[in-house]
Amino acid sequence: MNERIGIVLTAGVVQKERFGRTIKEPDKEGKVRCLGALDDFVNGEIKSIVVSGGLLLYGEPTSKPYVDYIRRQTRRYSFDPERIKRIPGRSTTTTDLKRAVEILGHRQMENSDIYTSGYHLERAIPRLATLGIRANGRRTEEITRNRSHRHGPIVDKIMKEVEERTKKHEVIGRMFVSIDLIPVFGWLHIGLRLEEALALRKKGE
Repeated sequence: MNERIGIVLTAGVVQKERFGRTIKEPDKEGKVRCLGALDDFVNGEIKSIVVSGGLLLYGEPTSKPYVDYIRRQTRRYSFDPERIKRIPGRSTTTTDLKRAVEILGHRQMENSDIYTSGYHLERAIPRLATLGIRANGRRTEEITRNRSHRHGPIVDKIMKEVEERTKKHEVIGRMFVSIDLIPVFGWLHIGLRLEEALALRKKGE
């Protein structure tokens, strides 16, 4: 098939009480990412959306509440909710991307758009390059900001808070990626292995 798809990378998840029941949904940054991909989906830029996120929050992979959220949004446009799917991820951006490549394959990955926040793309796209994928990134805050003049100030506030909070984490993540971009021994994926080991260590704590 190999139609153009959008791959949404997850952020966080929040748990809320609504109408007497507990629901899980993307956090504010996650909604910005979802709405960016949804906008391109509705406008025919991509034919389906795949969510990748395997980190367990509130007892389930982050990708599940993201898929549920996007499917709820698609109902107002009369699109088939089965066009919104998730793939089994792992626990970090790197391991989620590696898993996506394993499941979708190189050809489909290069015929995909990666939907995430701008600061996050600066790590995700180079990481895909270390896996042999020439990927196209879509800055979801820019797409969502342009949906309506009302969205701009809201999106800007969300992203400012997120970028300040995640600055240290992103610096470390980019350091691992930069190791694997060194031509002489990048093929060994030392940075990727170190990142995976660190993720396993944190999981065990």
